[in-house]
Amino acid sequence: MDEKQLTSAIDAVKTAILTEMQGYELYKAAAERTQDPEARRMFHLLAKEEEGHSRMLHEQFKSLMQDKQWKPPPTLAHGEGFESLVADENWRKSLQFGTMELAVVSLGATLEAKAVAFYQKAAKETPDPEGRKVFEWLVGWEEDHLKWMGWLEEDLKQRFWADQNFAPM
Repeated sequence: MDEKQLTSAIDAVKTAILTEMQGYELYKAAAERTQDPEARRMFHLLAKEEEGHSRMLHEQFKSLMQDKQWKPPPTLAHGEGFESLVADENWRKSLQFGTMELAVVSLGATLEAKAVAFYQKAAKETPDPEGRKVFEWLVGWEEDHLKWMGWLEEDLKQRFWADQNFAPM
């Protein structure tokens, strides 16, 4: 990889780290603030997943700085963590959310959509095949988060409207 490509790769990884840190801080703060133990569990899980993404990106940064090359991304395991929690109907029914939790889920969906767009662009623009694999890995993971976050947001929104008597008659 030439010097221009290396600089571009390092800049993309730094931006990606910041993106993951934003998600981590949002979910961590929500976990600390919510009174609902199940919402806390979900937010802790999301924070942990964002922290894992950040760790992987820090490893990429280190590899780019020291070895001037990308590391292969870890194997992507779908259907674990946040996704399996939201898919559990009993868990969803036990969720006692408030407006703060709904707002965090909505903000989380916005952050996930922003991350997907950034990682898709980075994957497309990265000339190095290993770098492309890293960003495609992140696209896959964040698309899953976005799908489930959007689904949960809609579910919570419908419940909120019903609780407020905003539901259609």
